[in-house]
Amino acid sequence: MSLEDIKTKILSDAGTQAERIAKDTEAKITQIKSATQAEIADNRKKKLITIKQKALNTTRSVLISAMMTKKNALLKKKRQILDKVFSQVIQKLADLNDEKYQKILAWQMQKLTQINLGKPTIIAPQGKSELIKNVANKILGDNNFQISDNETDKIKSGFIVKSSETKIDFSFSNLIKEIKPTIEGKVSKILF
Repeated sequence: MSLEDIKTKILSDAGTQAERIAKDTEAKITQIKSATQAEIADNRKKKLITIKQKALNTTRSVLISAMMTKKNALLKKKRQILDKVFSQVIQKLADLNDEKYQKILAWQMQKLTQINLGKPTIIAPQGKSELIKNVANKILGDNNFQISDNETDKIKSGFIVKSSETKIDFSFSNLIKEIKPTIEGKVSKILF
């Protein structure tokens, strides 16, 4: 083999190898482009999913907040209605006719017979001193108490009993306040 043949052979082999390298490089470039485009598409898809999820979460948060605001407003209205109902009950008790008023007073004063208060002072609301005195005479006995007209502005219905050591509030507003937690649920079910 001559030098010229060797040179031709080397050039021929180099050309073949260059073509193979060019094809391989082109294939790798195509593969890299394809992989990059797939990765870009995948990243877009993931970002779109993330954006949609964030939008959904924001929408949920806004809806939940709106529902809570609406619920709180409704509960506030219900609370106002319940308070108004209990205020009306107290007023109706205060406006009872004398016979019914005396029955409630007698029921309340019955509790006093079980307590040793000595000779207590009974604070009556304005205009109810005689009525309370009559009931107290029957329940507690004549002259076993004093009626006070000096503090009538402190009470609108019922009565307050004071002794040297004790003060017991039998006003209708206090009685309703004491039973309110017990009956509020039942009243609420009836109203709502």
